[in-house]
Amino acid sequence: MVWEFPDLQGTMGYYYAGALENKEVAIAIKEQYLPKFFKDEIPASDLGCVLALSDRIDSLVGFFGINKIPSGDKDPFGLRRLASGILRIILEKNLDLDLKKALEIASLSYKNKFKNTEEIVAKTMDFIYERLRSLYLEQGKSSNVFRAVLSRMPTNILDFTKRFDAVTSFSQLPESEDLIENYKRIRNILDKTKYSGAGGFNLKLATEEAEKSMANIVINETKIIEELFQNKKYFLVLNELVKLKEPIKAFFDAVMVMCEEEKVRQNRLALLKSMRDLFELVADLSYLVSGNTTTVF
Repeated sequence: MVWEFPDLQGTMGYYYAGALENKEVAIAIKEQYLPKFFKDEIPASDLGCVLALSDRIDSLVGFFGINKIPSGDKDPFGLRRLASGILRIILEKNLDLDLKKALEIASLSYKNKFKNTEEIVAKTMDFIYERLRSLYLEQGKSSNVFRAVLSRMPTNILDFTKRFDAVTSFSQLPESEDLIENYKRIRNILDKTKYSGAGGFNLKLATEEAEKSMANIVINETKIIEELFQNKKYFLVLNELVKLKEPIKAFFDAVMVMCEEEKVRQNRLALLKSMRDLFELVADLSYLVSGNTTTVF
């Protein structure tokens, strides 16, 4: 029946299931293929959402496993539509789902057919990120903020959205530009020295007052920021970083990081790394340095 009348997909299953299964199962089967097109309704029932997500996730992993990946305008199997459907269901139903974990579970069904399941999952996740980017494009959101958040690779789409909203709000603060420039300066020093982070910071090796002050502030702020981060209060994390603006300026004005004494230099680099780690918890803020955080895709 469905072969001849594709529009009846789900509907026929609903009636067939109605004769054998309870109503909740029948409704889920009917909703399995929703949304069928852009702006179509999504499943209303929880079981329908589970079935719709499972079907789409399994299909994406399977098609990527046999390398049937969309390219250019060609998407014969409608994989972009499947990925968009996954995102819409998660976002509109506010589902707290680790999407990478779901893809990994789906890949177990193919473990005897595909040897490179980790690569398949990674490519599928990247494909879904690309669909999320397109969704943000349609909403006129910032490409800089998207890239900043994507750098942390959040596999929970709700978590991605929370970070995106937090970074967007943070980027609008008057203090954010100077703070981001300080972060870029810290990162550039660490990148140029290729500091490995071995040993960590030792307060006893601090010789300058501005260095000691900066270290104590970082120690105290780390406790506050890590607790906020664990509770996913991302805007508060970023807002807390604003408190580092003046201490960082004072530190660079008074302290020569690349001094001649090896132990002191390595210790100061360790302090910079501790500061960088705080900046990079939520997103890579260097993407916001361009001065135009509202750029759309």
